[in-house]
Amino acid sequence: MKRRLMKICAAVCAAALAMQAGAFASFADSASYSTPEEEAAANTPVYSAGAKASALNDKLENSSKKTIYKLSDYKTNDVAVLYKDGSVEEIKCGSRAELESRLAELEADDSVDTYQPNFSYGADAVYETESSGSWITGPVFFGADGDSARIRNHIKERADVNIASAHPVYPADSYYGYQWGLNNTGTFKGVSDYTRAVRGVDINAPEAWGKYKAKRNVTVAVVDTGVDHSNSEISSNMWTNDGEIPDNGIDDDENGYVDDYYGWNFYDNNNVTYKGAEDDHGTHCAGTIAAASNDIGITGVAPYSNIRLMPVKALGGSDGMGTTLTVVKAIKYAEANGAMICNLSLGTEINDSLLYRTMKNSRMLFVVAAGNSENMDQYGWDIEKRPVYPASYTLDNIIAVGNAKANGFLHYTSNFGSVSVDLAAPGTDILGLAAGNRMEYMTGTSMAAPFVTAGAAMVYTNSYSLTLKETRYILINSVKKISSLSSSTASGGMMDLSAALSWD
Repeated sequence: MKRRLMKICAAVCAAALAMQAGAFASFADSASYSTPEEEAAANTPVYSAGAKASALNDKLENSSKKTIYKLSDYKTNDVAVLYKDGSVEEIKCGSRAELESRLAELEADDSVDTYQPNFSYGADAVYETESSGSWITGPVFFGADGDSARIRNHIKERADVNIASAHPVYPADSYYGYQWGLNNTGTFKGVSDYTRAVRGVDINAPEAWGKYKAKRNVTVAVVDTGVDHSNSEISSNMWTNDGEIPDNGIDDDENGYVDDYYGWNFYDNNNVTYKGAEDDHGTHCAGTIAAASNDIGITGVAPYSNIRLMPVKALGGSDGMGTTLTVVKAIKYAEANGAMICNLSLGTEINDSLLYRTMKNSRMLFVVAAGNSENMDQYGWDIEKRPVYPASYTLDNIIAVGNAKANGFLHYTSNFGSVSVDLAAPGTDILGLAAGNRMEYMTGTSMAAPFVTAGAAMVYTNSYSLTLKETRYILINSVKKISSLSSSTASGGMMDLSAALSWD
């Protein structure tokens, strides 16, 4: 059977992956080294081992050097700059000679903290469609009989519902029965690979909903493609900037962003955080986190009014791509506007020093996708040997998530790692929202991360005093142990939200 494979790009192009970085070299390609170890580090590829990558960044922070990259690492003439006051800037140079001159100026500028190439990022989703035959056609609509018109009408007809403090233990949403990740009864047959489901391989959502008692508020940032904030499944739980009057052409709160009522689009540098089909990925992630339980469509893991979604568009275009600066600016914006938890269903194989510094210095908890293969014809890999960032960074404010199937095994496209991948979550054949009031099945570590993001929001807000660091510890150490995950994740299991909420 001939398949048409579709992929929202998970990494940078092959040319970018061939880059090598001098760990302690300045912009010049030649450098002197005081020890053999330093010379070896300087010749280590920028997509080196996770622990080593973090060590290189740690040493950089205690070094007088401002960059770990060489001139040859700049595959374009664009430079990403972090200043000591925390601001960031992109410098575009017209030629190689201009680039080299500007790098020399940055090296001598006392206001510059670090500078580097402006690397590329992509969203970590793999999903497939079929043009004919028994495979679900795409974009994937799924009704009771596979009827796309029926599900579109369901969503258009429903009214906004604001979930206040309660969630039904067994939701009556039309397609809740297809959301095996929430409550796996063993009857789900799969869409992409026809996995035979195993009863109980899920996050124990009904048990968790029965225990949850909201005690405080939290804002969750979705740094991704845009989010269809007008979709009535999530519109009631969207964050808005109360300091901004929408569409008046004025920067009312004087934060540097005009009319950022629904967040900001750093990909296009405007306030349009939802553009249409290119925002399927971010909308799907947002729906998994917080779609309303309202007897129509799907239900999110955490559709509570005290948990707000902040859409910050860092990726765009037909391939869902962004850069170091679109992602870093999005993270900084999210934190400046009160977000405490950040979903990053994106990645690269480049050891990005600016991203590392931004995440390390942030107070937010980051839930990140472990990454996956380029398409359904390839296997995922061990990120201890072939790192993916930010999942491979050894930071204590990151939870890296692998993609589990309904039988408890990682999907073959999912990356894995006995140290770097903290836990698994449902990520295969995940039915969720898509742009334009559609619903879609998607597969990938991108789909797994939002389960944990929602779980983190619930665990954190279920307490008056729990810290984000404690929240991370609880989620990782309360997993449902599954033998098939024992060597592919650090925790050896899948997130168990019910157990996390019962942690003492």
